[in-house]
Amino acid sequence: MKKYMGSKFDLYVAMCLLLFVAIPLTLLVLFLLNFPKRDIVAALIIVSLLIYGVMVYGWMIKRNHYRLFTVAEFGENHVVIRTLFKKPRTVNYDEFKCCCMAYYIHGVLNTSLGSTVRYVILSKEPFPSEYRDRVNLWKFDEDTIRVGYSKELVEYLLNVLPRKLAFELKQYGNPL
Repeated sequence: MKKYMGSKFDLYVAMCLLLFVAIPLTLLVLFLLNFPKRDIVAALIIVSLLIYGVMVYGWMIKRNHYRLFTVAEFGENHVVIRTLFKKPRTVNYDEFKCCCMAYYIHGVLNTSLGSTVRYVILSKEPFPSEYRDRVNLWKFDEDTIRVGYSKELVEYLLNVLPRKLAFELKQYGNPL
């Protein structure tokens, strides 16, 4: 079962960042194919947009926002984490110490206008209970898997996780 490791908003941000790189690159190729009418100002603008896009992507990776470009593939006894421009990593379920569900309310001052964003979390470290309702404030490390909640994913994990983690996931139940 494949799952994107961010929320729907994260997916939107990731697509916009990729467009920051793809659009200037396409314009540069089109510009280079148009040999008779070269315009140095247009070339400088296109190249600067391309450099800006690559720098923004690099900054996101450096600031540990790699989840914007990551997919987790859950198997029978392991999970494979695939990130754009990185080597895939395989982590066995036995290595995780914590499995739970958490959420945060995305919206204006947490009013009724906000929407609840729920996650399933697999971590090698214990998950602090004070962040269960504010998961967006918790600083994740590279060994933590945070995927968007779905009923199908939870049912699948209850079948494939070791007993202790499955019990913990069932005990936490639906965060709302």
